[in-house]
Amino acid sequence: MKKSIAVVLLSCAAFSTPALAANAPVYAGLQIGDNYVGILGGYQLDPMYSVEVSYISGDNGSNFWGDIDYSSIGVAGVAMFPVKPQGMSPFSLFAKAGFERATVEKKYSWGTRRDTDTNLVLGGGVQHDFNSNVSARLGLDIAGEADSLYLSAILKF
Repeated sequence: MKKSIAVVLLSCAAFSTPALAANAPVYAGLQIGDNYVGILGGYQLDPMYSVEVSYISGDNGSNFWGDIDYSSIGVAGVAMFPVKPQGMSPFSLFAKAGFERATVEKKYSWGTRRDTDTNLVLGGGVQHDFNSNVSARLGLDIAGEADSLYLSAILKF
């Protein structure tokens, strides 16, 4: 697990270094969901569209037979729709669509069973930019048979 997170972080750093040299908008963040934590990284193609990768890992609890762990790695396209209501600070609504490769691992006293599946991910929510470098998101993702409400903190480079 720690090796996987390190690989994702190093990959994001490797791909973002040339982009930073060209003043390209790159961002990274932490995501906290129902029963998981994750990291995300993205590249903003223009003010409205970006491409995002994510890795999440969580504990789906346990049952009588054993523990259940969940992890996924995904890629999605994100579209931002700015909203500027009178008398309020501006925010953005966002929609996203993509794919994830999810693994559910069930640990029993007699062994481990691992199921892997590729799922379509659809999601949306609201994002508030505190300044040009820091944002927060509240979103909902629907992937496979699971729905996930999450909160993200995003740092733009």
